[in-house]
Amino acid sequence: MGSMEEYNSLPVISGSKKIYFLNGDLVRVHHMNRSNGIMSVYNINKDQIESCLVNDFKRNRTPL
Repeated sequence: MGSMEEYNSLPVISGSKKIYFLNGDLVRVHHMNRSNGIMSVYNINKDQIESCLVNDFKRNRTPL
């Protein structure tokens, strides 16, 4: 990660964000488009945004 100053300068994730396990990675919902059935999740382990189907997310998620 780096030094303590770098860690403290990172933005804080607000408490209202729900974090889930999805296929062994920690993720949180970034954006959801229910009409198309597609959503984007922020993968905390890989530090990137990924897309998936809403049904797959609901089926495979595990609450933290």
